[in-house]
Amino acid sequence: MKKGNKLTNKFKLPFFFLLIIFLYSFPTFYPYFKTPPNKVYLGQVSWFDPWDINVYVAAIRWSQENGFYFQNAYTTQPHKSVVFYPFYTLLGNIFPKLEPFLIFNLATTFAGFFLLFIIYKSSRVFLKNKKSALATTFLVCLAGGLGWIFFSKVTVPDLYMTPFTFTSTFQRAHEAIAISFYLSSLVLFFLAIKDNSIKLTIASGISSILFTFFYPFYLLSLYLICAFYSLYSFSKSKKRSIFIHILLLIFSTLPFGILYSLYLRSGSEFNNVLTPNLNTPNPVLLVLGYGILSPLLLLQFFLKKSWNKSKVFLNIWFFVSVFLSYLPFGFGRYYLRALFFPAVLICFNNLADISSRLRVKEIYVKRALFLILPISNILIILTRLTIATGLYTPSEWSFINEKEYQIFTFLRTNTPKGSGLITDDYLFGNLLPAHTNNSVYFGHNYQTPNASEKKKNIEKLYKGSFTENKAKEFLKQNYISYVLVTNKGIDFPKYLFLNRIFKNESGSIYTYQTNY
Repeated sequence: MKKGNKLTNKFKLPFFFLLIIFLYSFPTFYPYFKTPPNKVYLGQVSWFDPWDINVYVAAIRWSQENGFYFQNAYTTQPHKSVVFYPFYTLLGNIFPKLEPFLIFNLATTFAGFFLLFIIYKSSRVFLKNKKSALATTFLVCLAGGLGWIFFSKVTVPDLYMTPFTFTSTFQRAHEAIAISFYLSSLVLFFLAIKDNSIKLTIASGISSILFTFFYPFYLLSLYLICAFYSLYSFSKSKKRSIFIHILLLIFSTLPFGILYSLYLRSGSEFNNVLTPNLNTPNPVLLVLGYGILSPLLLLQFFLKKSWNKSKVFLNIWFFVSVFLSYLPFGFGRYYLRALFFPAVLICFNNLADISSRLRVKEIYVKRALFLILPISNILIILTRLTIATGLYTPSEWSFINEKEYQIFTFLRTNTPKGSGLITDDYLFGNLLPAHTNNSVYFGHNYQTPNASEKKKNIEKLYKGSFTENKAKEFLKQNYISYVLVTNKGIDFPKYLFLNRIFKNESGSIYTYQTNY
């Protein structure tokens, strides 16, 4: 009997990992095997920002032909190649013949396993037993707030903000890897202070450098969280040696962070990506976003039990990150990413005391957490599944009709690699670099430099506001060789210098007349 229990426990963790990955990955892979009639699968079934995923896949496609250094495919202006999206360009170099979306989806799946392993191991640092660590890992991965109650009426961040829950993290390989290293760096520093270990501090620094390749701005939250915890530890122990750890962490990682950030800023065609203008949800929405965790996080301050080191560290992590999210940075909201990890662990650390305070059995509080927290993310997964299986109206970001896909096929086989293209449709502008070897004049509100100005120019070209000479000059100045006109209600003006080279029910493609 005991042997059977040991065998069951041995396979419990792998089964749990497979279950989580299956929930997040199945809607993505199902259409590879069964696609709705007369539709072509575009490689993703995303809830959050599918236009961003096309950017990452475009980086893979670019690197398959051009090497590790990347040029922005969402502009037609020539510019120097830089190390940008290095994880994806590396994958493109390693797998030059494999379909780019398949590379992205497989990488996301494997990165998800890595993230699960880090979440579980990190949970074990703060919790007493494996069972509790497994439970918190489940909740961290699937937890959401109360967006399911206010769906379509209020933009609660657990359903409407990309970096808020772990949903997007399990759907983007680079995010899963970056957050794995970010969690590792914080947890390793906590252990370094606890054990007074320089080796662990160095390990924390290595993890920090690795996540800097993805999100350099997380160094700020790392430094502040670790600095505040160092001050707390010093106040308890009075050992000045504690400050060696935080100083070593900062001085071993900050130079790289600064140099890499300056290097990225040197690529002018990526400046919009590095300085987005994204709003953080107001405090009321934030409270709703964390759902039933919000009152539990507040209740901990009224418990009589003294705080242990784990509880202090997790609270510093959570509240410093929330504070940073409201600073006037365009990327401030990204500091909310992965905060369900400390939030869930704080609540689990306080379960017995919370239950006593509420005068209910601890098992009832646990059941409430397991029943309510995953609802939003389960609804997202079910929605993605209905789209993938065709039970719901197919998303234009996931499927297009065969006639539309013929445009992609023609461009892949009949236009030079890297040739510039302009289109009147944002969807096509975003899809083309991920599915063809063309660059586009405009295809993403942040990835494309000067997006607002370019949208106005597109309107002028397609509505005939340009004269013949002005239109020709505009196309040549922006290195645009092809003009795609989709059949979506626009009556494209007849420019004499353009010659139609492709036409079907979904659109036409033009290029310059040979002798014009």
